[in-house]
Amino acid sequence: MIKKNLLIAGAMLSCGAAFSFSEVQAQTCVVPPSCEELGYKQTEADCEGATLILKCPTDPSQVACPSYPDPCGIGDVLYGDGYCYKDNFRPKNIAPIGVVFDTTKRLAVALTDVGKDGSAGTEGMTWSSSYCDTPNLENCDFEYMSCGADGRVNTDAILASTCNGTTYAANAVNAYQTSNCSADFCQQGKWFLPSLQELYTIHINRSVINSTLSLLSTIGAKQLMDYYYLSSTEYSDGYVWSLNVDNANHYFNGKNDSNQYDRYNYVRPVLAF
Repeated sequence: MIKKNLLIAGAMLSCGAAFSFSEVQAQTCVVPPSCEELGYKQTEADCEGATLILKCPTDPSQVACPSYPDPCGIGDVLYGDGYCYKDNFRPKNIAPIGVVFDTTKRLAVALTDVGKDGSAGTEGMTWSSSYCDTPNLENCDFEYMSCGADGRVNTDAILASTCNGTTYAANAVNAYQTSNCSADFCQQGKWFLPSLQELYTIHINRSVINSTLSLLSTIGAKQLMDYYYLSSTEYSDGYVWSLNVDNANHYFNGKNDSNQYDRYNYVRPVLAF
């Protein structure tokens, strides 16, 4: 737990008074540190709702409400500054942006699915408008769970390709932007399409993820659908992997297939923090 130490100013040394000239010359006049220098950089309005408020000894209008980031666990809320907090120690004006699903790779899933334009909302879509063997993207057939496992690397390769036509799923996550992001790591362009392995990790932790998303429903969070989500893991030139996060069923579907079954694959952005 990270704590900011707040120093208390020492007593001021007065200059002049009953000292002789030579004594005065020997004295050192010490200017006490300001409240801001001591760490009291907030007002009571800034600390509204905090359970711990410290006041500056020399100016009680300057206060501090220390925030204590906690190690992120599976199902914890990830906030817009990149940290997880206990509710009592969350800084004011820091809001949720995702739910942690992998503590080793430090990954979080977005609060909602996205449509083709990157806006929040559930929309079935095909992976792309055309197909090819995507440059710099692994073809994963039998070792599909360990192959092409880095969604960020995969998404970058998909976005850089020109032979797949419009890459709807990758474009959607790349365009996603949450209004609650207050740091660089979660800005537009930092979200990516999860790999099949990462979708499987989401499946394993689906219950706790959905519990957290349910608690955040008042700010627009939506639980994961009991259906298939598109991955960034390529099967071959014309096929990609999808996974049902409810029961872990997975299959490879045509990148640009427009039949009813393939049109109902959903997209949920992921990011590293």
